[in-house]
Amino acid sequence: MIFSLRKGWRFIRFFVLLCILAFLLYSAFERLSSWVTPIQHYKIPEGNAVKVAGTSIAEEPEGGFWERLRFFYWYGE
Repeated sequence: MIFSLRKGWRFIRFFVLLCILAFLLYSAFERLSSWVTPIQHYKIPEGNAVKVAGTSIAEEPEGGFWERLRFFYWYGE
């Protein structure tokens, strides 16, 4: 089998350029994501706001797993 150096070099350039552009796109999305999200996700609420934590075992709905799954799909939470 014959390998062309020009085609090989072209493929290597393409692959390196693809990696560089993918890294730049990832960096841009990372910066955009950090700009969009709030700075402190878990800070203590101020004013009349109430911080909601996870449910306890006593507050789970009746019916077990399938009922919770149905509740999740019904309300989207």
